[in-house]
Amino acid sequence: MRIKLRSFGWLITGSILLLAIGCGSAAPAARPSLDAPTQTPNIPATEAAKGPAVPVRIPTATPVPPEVSQTAKKFASGYLVVNEEWDELHRYFDKWRQGLITCDPSSVQSTLVRFSGSFAGITETARSLSRHSAVRDLSDQLIKAAEEEEQALRRLRDNWKPDSGEAEPANGSGASGSGSDGSGSGQAGSQDLPVFEGVAVARSAASAIQKSVADQLSDLQEKTGPASESKVGEFSDAVKSASDSWDRFHRDYDSFRTGQSGLTPEQAEGALGGLVDDFRAVVQAIRDLPSTSATDSVASLLAEAVEEEDLALRLLRGALPKSVENSTEPSANGDESTDEIVLVPGDPALFDLFDVQIVEANSARRQARKELASATESVSADSRAAIEAFATQYAALNQEWDAFHNNYDRWRSTEGGCDRTKAVEALGGFTLRSAELSGSVRDLPRATFLRPLGELMVEAAEREESALRELRTSWRPFDPQAFQTLDRQRNTSGKLRRQVALGIAELLESYGIAAP
Repeated sequence: MRIKLRSFGWLITGSILLLAIGCGSAAPAARPSLDAPTQTPNIPATEAAKGPAVPVRIPTATPVPPEVSQTAKKFASGYLVVNEEWDELHRYFDKWRQGLITCDPSSVQSTLVRFSGSFAGITETARSLSRHSAVRDLSDQLIKAAEEEEQALRRLRDNWKPDSGEAEPANGSGASGSGSDGSGSGQAGSQDLPVFEGVAVARSAASAIQKSVADQLSDLQEKTGPASESKVGEFSDAVKSASDSWDRFHRDYDSFRTGQSGLTPEQAEGALGGLVDDFRAVVQAIRDLPSTSATDSVASLLAEAVEEEDLALRLLRGALPKSVENSTEPSANGDESTDEIVLVPGDPALFDLFDVQIVEANSARRQARKELASATESVSADSRAAIEAFATQYAALNQEWDAFHNNYDRWRSTEGGCDRTKAVEALGGFTLRSAELSGSVRDLPRATFLRPLGELMVEAAEREESALRELRTSWRPFDPQAFQTLDRQRNTSGKLRRQVALGIAELLESYGIAAP
């Protein structure tokens, strides 16, 4: 019995020690503070840890009615379809807009520079035409026409403005610093015309010169054929024979003049009558000259001179029989007649008028000889070759000139390469597609919880549609600010569409719906 109590005592003693150790470890640590010690706070987690363990539950989303979920999905899917159509419209529009480079003012400026430089080549071609004496005048006409048209194109290049299709030249600009040195008064007057009209005027004048040169060249080719050479030779021989007779008459007349002072009036009249008969043969020879296109001007010049000399000779012969002494007799009405010069056979003044006519006739004959020499040269083999070479050069020049005009006319017919009609038609098509897009936006589900997003989409669509309609009615070529309003509205509608996309994403997430 004593042993059992002893064992129980050891058990009691061990329990007391364990209790003392446990109480000592749970006591708060002493703090060196003047404040009263505070109790350890009752942390909820610590209190919960004392109770029995419970399983952790994950929060679930608020249940969404099926019809709301279906409407949200339908709106999101419709937004994606509309957004894709919207982006496609933008892609097509941007591609079309990039193709409008010809409607940009810089494109017109570069094209006008190209035209001016291209026509300078035509002027150089004109300056390289043959300078043979037979065609030199034709070359000079073409050079002048090309230089004046080139000058008009330079004024167009320097004075065109993007704000007007028919821009006026700047004050005082005209063709200064760019025109040719030899501009005439007609060219100076065209400086006051609008630049496009100035080109048209210069071009019309050049066309008239080209046609005139073509006619003259045709005449030259006709005059210089092999048959013409033979005819000119015959004409030259006939002129030489007539000229010999004419010179012989003048020698006979000089002999008469030397001895006429000793002749009686009847003798003088008889001598002059013989000279008239001799000169009649000269007149007939001139009238019978062969007719050729190359020598018509020579024949005309000689015919006029011989007819006038023949008339003067006949007048001289007719004056001789009427010659009387100077007298002053009362007139039939009783008045004394006025003094007048009356020729007598020995008076040198009797022959002065005819001598003057001989001088004029000899001058006309010298001019005729020069023209005949030119005509003879023009039908030579060398001249024919030069004319044919010029004809080939002229045809090439005309072809180059016409090609330039065709390119220029094509460019002008589309307003500088920018077809206004096609552009407005394209804008009308884009406006129609934008209106259809706006209808698709309005057809999106209109539930109350989707109203803010729907209104943003409608506003974005209407902004772009309105800007496109305004652009269609106000657009014009070469206006650098034509697309400013549309660009601004597109930026705004893009922001609105991004807001809608963000709102749809948040809505689907809050409803626990997977994005379509």
